[in-house]
Amino acid sequence: MTSSREFFDQAAAGWDARVGDAGLATLRSLLAGLSLPDGADVLDWGAGTGTMLPIIADLIGPHGSIVAVDSSAAMLEQAMTRCPVQDVRFVVADAATTNLAAASFDAVLCVRAFPHFPDKPAALREAARLLREDGLIAVVHAASRDEVNAGHARTGAALARDVLPPGPEMERLLREAGFTQIALLDEPGRYLATGRVARSQ
Repeated sequence: MTSSREFFDQAAAGWDARVGDAGLATLRSLLAGLSLPDGADVLDWGAGTGTMLPIIADLIGPHGSIVAVDSSAAMLEQAMTRCPVQDVRFVVADAATTNLAAASFDAVLCVRAFPHFPDKPAALREAARLLREDGLIAVVHAASRDEVNAGHARTGAALARDVLPPGPEMERLLREAGFTQIALLDEPGRYLATGRVARSQ
């Protein structure tokens, strides 16, 4: 059976035409509501073809930086064509083992990607490791949990098991990874799970 990584490697060249601009206005609105600080260092975690790069760049201003991570090299090749003016670094790596330096980011943004992470607890622990004190994690979709999961089921076997966890499980996963101030929004057309990591004094 084709894995989700293999699926995205194969789909990369035509992915943007396939997905189009669906949900981008909602995603921009959800990210804008996070009030990312000007000049923030941001990890685009599961960056895919880089759809969110111009949006993130606009939100953090010209002094911010972005690292775009994805397990699919083919998807990141497409993302490189969207490289904004800001400093952007592209890294092919699994979500749970990025090999990036600890405490490197003010925010980890996971837009339309979290269901595809095979080891979600390990991935969230990695996100916590990568964040600075009071750093923000945000898992974002322009669809509810049920809508996301149903869409993946329709796509076929490669993505059928790539799901967003139920709300209580998502909150538990975030808490066990070390996040506090956890909040969850799940309604038709919008999903946002956020938390902050606190460093021991």
